[in-house]
Amino acid sequence: MNDTIDCSLSKRVLGHSRLLLIVWLGLAYLPPAYAQQPPQVVPAYGDYPEGYDPRGEIQQVQLPQQRQYYEYLPPQRGWDDYRETSLDRLLKQTAQQTYGKFEYLNWAISDPGNDIIGAPGKRLNEGLGFSEPAYIDGFRASQIVGFETLYPIRNPNLYPVPGNKVLIQIWETNEFELTEAIGGDDPIQGTMGVNDFTNDIDVFPRLTNEQKLNFFSGLDDTNLLVPSTGTPADPSQVAVLTVGQLANSQQLQLDNNNGFRGVVGINTTFGALETSFFSLDRAKTGLEFVPLPNNLLGIPGAAITAAIADPMVIPVLVNGQMAPDVFDSAGNLITDSNNYFLIFNDSYKLMYESEAWGFSPNVLWTFRERPDRYKISTMLGFQYFDFREQMRQQGRFTQTPTNPFNPFYVYDNELQDDNAATDDSLTSTIDSVTENRVMGPTVGIRTEVGDERLSFGLDTKLMLGVNTYEAEVGVDDLLFVGDDNFTSIGTTDFAAGFDMVLDAKIKLVDHVTLTAGYNFMWFSAITRPKDNINYNVIATPTGVTVPAGTVNPGPDFTYQNDVTVIKETSTLSLSGLSVGVLIDW
Repeated sequence: MNDTIDCSLSKRVLGHSRLLLIVWLGLAYLPPAYAQQPPQVVPAYGDYPEGYDPRGEIQQVQLPQQRQYYEYLPPQRGWDDYRETSLDRLLKQTAQQTYGKFEYLNWAISDPGNDIIGAPGKRLNEGLGFSEPAYIDGFRASQIVGFETLYPIRNPNLYPVPGNKVLIQIWETNEFELTEAIGGDDPIQGTMGVNDFTNDIDVFPRLTNEQKLNFFSGLDDTNLLVPSTGTPADPSQVAVLTVGQLANSQQLQLDNNNGFRGVVGINTTFGALETSFFSLDRAKTGLEFVPLPNNLLGIPGAAITAAIADPMVIPVLVNGQMAPDVFDSAGNLITDSNNYFLIFNDSYKLMYESEAWGFSPNVLWTFRERPDRYKISTMLGFQYFDFREQMRQQGRFTQTPTNPFNPFYVYDNELQDDNAATDDSLTSTIDSVTENRVMGPTVGIRTEVGDERLSFGLDTKLMLGVNTYEAEVGVDDLLFVGDDNFTSIGTTDFAAGFDMVLDAKIKLVDHVTLTAGYNFMWFSAITRPKDNINYNVIATPTGVTVPAGTVNPGPDFTYQNDVTVIKETSTLSLSGLSVGVLIDW
């Protein structure tokens, strides 16, 4: 038994001895973790230490006892070696969040009113002219003595035309003036001659006193209609020369104007930053005088084809007033549209131009959103709108002394040519220019409904700001050569604006979406060139009495144009369609 125990103990001691020997051998060949660095340590780069042969067997390298820190240095970059930096990553992310929209616009600008061009006149805006010959004195025209009527015109070729036609008349408001002008001198009722201190201002049409006396006395009934009797014993008070055509702004149409709009935006964590800008091409419209093929007023006793063309006329004020009403001795109103007119019997052309552009930066905050359902955002921004217009009128009056059917008479010193055998002409120009600069802060709401494939949106913005505008009116040779005038104003008024865009979006491919919509813009306190012209003429009595019978004595008033700029504002709207593409990167 003891032998068995000894044998077992011997085996155990022998096994432990072997284990210790293996551990000791292993530790003998392991280098200490924090031994002192020998004089020669293999560096991380550069030449090998002296005595070290990399081709030999694995050699022992002693490591330093202290902790070492190493930094990885990338190889030196070349000119074509691109590596992303923090700024690069910011710019890349910004580009990925940027979107742009490019649209073609077809917009209409609201027309410049729908009324007569010129000064206000009596009964002009009621029916825009006459519709029936109510100015004819039917009672006196029906008085027949024998086979002759007291009315000098048996069958006036006068056509009832609805709208834009007026009568060109001359008149005397005091019937006793005419009687005394023919019958003699009366210190109370008047003096010899029709051009006395109480005479009416016969400036438009500009007639000589001799011709006026002949018209009223009935001696000259070749080129006119006389509503009342016209005999030396009972002169008429009104002489109708012809029918004039009125220029109406309803013919000015500013539709179908091409333009461009761009939108650039960046999506953010709270909404978006966005800027839009647009520009419209210059819109052009106008009207031109076209003589009527069948004239409204014929020559007595002649076919209608022998009549002259009806001229274009522009109503004006004289000394800031309209022409007076004229009544006969029974108190009946004789004149139907008695106004002062500028007369252009040769040519008349009106040119109207408009151009507009603007921009609007905005900040959008997402108020409520359900992906692929709807999104509501509030907007806060700024709007600038620039609107410029010009209206240029140019008319030509020609006096033809050799034309027996020309009823217009002017004084020789009013025209360019004093030769009685040749045509005398005068070209007049009225030019009106305006510039509106509207600006102010805006607030609005953007609503989008739909998903990424098809969606509908509505943008509405309200602006409260100011309009800094300038207006100019220039006149050249209005009543005679050298009769010029130029006036201008500039001011700032409160203005309001409204902007709406209703659109639909259809995704075509990734990052490209087709857009189509309807646009509407509205602004208040806008000045336009048609509205800011004061059509006025200053007439001053000469104080000189010219006896009756004087050949072409000239006017008893001196005249000068007072066509100036006035402050008038109205509303303006721009509306139309837009089609484009939305690109998001």
